[in-house]
Amino acid sequence: MADETKLKRYTTLASAVDMLVNERLALLDPSKWKDTNDTHFLGAFQDSVKAKSIYAACFTQAAETYHHWQVFAGENEGVCVEIDKEALLGSLVEQRAYMWDDMKYRTLQQLERRRQINAYELPFLKRKGFSDEKEFRLLYHSSRPQKSVHVVPIKRRWIKRIILNPWINDALFESMRTALKSIPGCGNVSVIHTSLINNAEWKDACEKVTELQTVRRPLSRSVR
Repeated sequence: MADETKLKRYTTLASAVDMLVNERLALLDPSKWKDTNDTHFLGAFQDSVKAKSIYAACFTQAAETYHHWQVFAGENEGVCVEIDKEALLGSLVEQRAYMWDDMKYRTLQQLERRRQINAYELPFLKRKGFSDEKEFRLLYHSSRPQKSVHVVPIKRRWIKRIILNPWINDALFESMRTALKSIPGCGNVSVIHTSLINNAEWKDACEKVTELQTVRRPLSRSVR
């Protein structure tokens, strides 16, 4: 079940360490994103409001899925950082250069039926095929020239939990957990290893149901 009190950012271990050590969240230049549909809409918004720069950070509020890990943190350095949503957005609410919202997923036909659109909707529109991501997006736009990153000050205590990726082995997880919790001020940060692809309770459930199994071959299907 989704927890809407937290924003989950799937990212790299290096980014998580930077957040903890320097108490900052990095918003990046979205023009380098692989999804060129996304970059086109963000570019259209930038042109409409005559901003010289735009930066973004993407989160989700959905329960973890294999898709989230594979696409956004699909390496041994991948982590998920859970941030207090109210604290983060509350620190930005008085600053008009920041925008945020849940992504709105639309089909091509739905978009084509629109007679007009508010430019401020553009950064939060995405194709229907991405709807399972349940993305939440934070943006910053400025009249200053574009750089590679814009940092948002945060408090270390806003980081509620760090989840390490499902592919890391147990020994390396313990080393990384010790290293993260040894960062000054991070002793109370929860660091866990996701069990998404290696869950003891799920395997135990298999053992229980196989004790009651029937062995019967399914009926053959006709070939057309």
